[in-house]
Order: sequence, then C-alpha cells, then structure tokens
Amino acid sequence: MRVRSLIATAAVVTSLTACANSAGETSAPAAATGDGLISTDACTDPAAATAPITDTIRIGWTAALSGTFAASVRQSFDGMQARIDTENARGGIDGVMIELLERDDAFQPARAKANVTELIQREDVDIIGVAGAGQLGAVIDDQNAACVPALMTGTSAAQFRDVTTYPWTTQSLPAGTGEATFQAGYIAETFPDARVGVLENQTESGKASSAAFQAAAEAAGVEVVTTVPLGDDKIVALTSLQEAGADVYLVAGVVTDCLAVSEALGRVSYQPRLVVQASTCADADLIFKPAGAVADGQIVGSYMRLPADPVQSAEPAVQEYLAAAAAAGLESPTSAYAVDGWIKADVTIAAIRAAAEGPHGLSRASIMTAALNQDYAPPMYLDGIRFVSTPERFTGTTALQALRWDAAAQAFEPVGTPIAIG
Repeated sequence: MRVRSLIATAAVVTSLTACANSAGETSAPAAATGDGLISTDACTDPAAATAPITDTIRIGWTAALSGTFAASVRQSFDGMQARIDTENARGGIDGVMIELLERDDAFQPARAKANVTELIQREDVDIIGVAGAGQLGAVIDDQNAACVPALMTGTSAAQFRDVTTYPWTTQSLPAGTGEATFQAGYIAETFPDARVGVLENQTESGKASSAAFQAAAEAAGVEVVTTVPLGDDKIVALTSLQEAGADVYLVAGVVTDCLAVSEALGRVSYQPRLVVQASTCADADLIFKPAGAVADGQIVGSYMRLPADPVQSAEPAVQEYLAAAAAAGLESPTSAYAVDGWIKADVTIAAIRAAAEGPHGLSRASIMTAALNQDYAPPMYLDGIRFVSTPERFTGTTALQALRWDAAAQAFEPVGTPIAIG
C-alpha cells in the first residue's frame, strides 16, 4: 500500500498553486538538504513528497496523441510502455510495479496544463512527463511547487534547465544551446563561407531552437543571412531563403517539419549546399527514406542507436533491445521515436532503482534526488555518450554524433566522433 499523509486530501486542492513570496514571485524548493535528499520545505505538501511508495509507481505523460504529431508520439509512448513492461516482467523495482498513464494535449499548452492538474490531483501520479517547450512552460511552476518529479520531459529549452529554479524537472532532449553549438560548429568546419538561412517554426520550441542557433552561429563566425518563418507552405519559406542568397539551410523546426521540408525541397529548382536538421529528425523509416534523393547529404545530430540502420542493427546493444522490445510486443521497434520512448523510460527507471537502493527508500523526493545525481550510459545511447546530472547542474545528454544521410545506401553515415555539448 502507498503511504500518504493525512493532510494529502486537503493539500491536493492547492498542490498545483505555485509558492509565492511577498512580492508575488514564484519560488521553488532548494536543490538539496544537508543529508543529500532534495528539500521539500517549500512543497505544498511535504509529507506527500516524502511518503514511502510501496505498491505502484504511477507515471503520467501528456503529449500530442492527436493532430500532426500523433504518429511519432504514439510510437514514443509505445516505446515507453515496452520498457516499463520489460521492467515489470522482471519483478519491478524490488516488487514495486510501474504504471504508465497517457493523456492527449494536441500540442496545446492549455490542455497540457489541464492534463497535468488532473494527473497530479486526481490520479495521484508520482512522476510527470510533458512534451514541448510551450507545454512544459505552462505547467513547470505548478509542478515544481507540487514537488512531483517531471522526468525526461520532451524539450531542450534552456530556461527550464536551471536546477536552482526548477529542481524537480529534467529534460530528455539534448540542450538546445548545446545542439545549436554542434550545428554551428559543423557548418563552420564544413563550409566556412556559408550563408545560412534559418527556417524557424513558430512554436515555442522552434523559436527557442532558432534563437539558440543564431547565438551559436555568431560565436562561431557563421553568417546568418535571413530567418524565415516556417509555416504550412514550406515552398514559400524555401523561396525566401533562395531570394536572400542562403546556400546552407538550418531547420529550427519540430518533428512534423523534418520530412515536410525535404519534400518541399524536391519541388523547387534551387538546392542548397547543405541542409542541417534537428536531432529529433534522425529517423530513417519515417523521415529520410520517404524523402528520396533530395535528402541525400543532409546532416542530423544523434545520440541514440538506430535499429533501422543496417550497420547499427547488428550491434549487441541493439540486438538486446530488439529482443526485449519483441517480447514486450512493441509494434515499431526500429522507429527512432520508439527508441526515444524506450530511452525516456530507461533513464527514469534507472533513477527509480537508484532511489530504491538508496538510504531514503522509495519516494517522490528520493526519486528526484536520484534523478539529479545520474551518470548513466543508457544501452541505446551511442558509445561515448552519457546522461549526466548533478544537484548543481543538469547536463542530460553529453554529446551528439553527426550523421550524414546516404540516400543510395538508405542509411546514415557517421561523420567523425561524438562532439561534446554538455
């Protein structure tokens, strides 16, 4: 049975109300106490945060299960569930089972906020997951005040990586500033005279990626000649880049832009010297193979092993993943988005297990403490790349590997070695 405080029922009504000081500013719990356990002093219900978990760990995720993102989100959730099923089949965490709850927010921040409120207040979840910068921004103050860990959230936005302000939140995607530095550095080394045009998706995620790249480009001495909004009509955006004289295109987009930009490139006469896509585009089956020859030579940064790649599929870690995924009934195990979900759950489970084996026992506070003290090499990460966090600094993914798409071979070709971004 899960132990909760007697005041939990009353406290849950206010558990999503951010703590405020006399000036009306939101405050967050301190990163740690003297004994190493994350502080719960500023939590709306400290007793709930430290209550022992002895039956089931409930993980509640909100993401776009409807709309244009639905296919990739479904595969990611399926990957999470498969990893959780694998752990439960082994007996769970010392007998404690893990349960995944899914909610659809259609990539709308207001719906994400409503979902998180419901998951915390009514479903009494122990861990929250959120996808998208705008969505996380809508819930992060309330979630930190409630002291319910938000682990492996699907965003790279720099403003949410500050463990002093948001000590109850971690991210799964590489730091936006780190990926931008990787992208600008690759362009500077490959085409020092590049005239870069940025295609900027108008979501919070796209704008954050664009801003991070432009700052990194300036630092690397890379010229950005124009930034163009990336809307529904991709050909209009590409035409604007051509008219501005851009010869290298940087796509500061979201998952739905990955294939759409390539398809639009196939319908225009001008082709740039290089196209750099986001790490979230590194899927051969859903993104690059359907794009055809126009995607040849495009660059993405990646940190995960790709089972669809003919070379990587033979690696022992991938073979073990495929066997476990098959046993769990995962329908699309070679999808990069399924691997992404598997990794999200795997890193989360590593934190839960570390908490259970630690001196404080299993609770929300101990899980968050463990999540802020990770130095873990997920089996489905590429060699030389780790997931790292400390109470003072959240790094997450430590490096990115440049991959060049070879359309003839229908495979990614590694370029160089992983580049540190932490």
